Amino acid sequence: MNEKQKEIMQIIQSQCINGREMDVPDIMKYSSSLTMQEVLEVIPFLENQGYIEVIEIDMCCGADYIVTGITKEGINILHS
Repeated sequence: MNEKQKEIMQIIQSQCINGREMDVPDIMKYSSSLTMQEVLEVIPFLENQGYIEVIEIDMCCGADYIVTGITKEGINILHS
């Protein structure tokens, strides 16, 4: 896992609590180093690995992602 993936997972773990959801701009608010393109690339990767839970909304010009939380597997990877 690279540093950008780890940073995004840490943000999700600390902010997606008590039913709170995050979109890409929300995630970027908590990072000074991530670009929108990086977040858009990392979210589907982390979801496919089973580390985060995501609602994908298909738009005419691409997809929008709503992150609903980190999985137990994601927490285990983050703390390993």
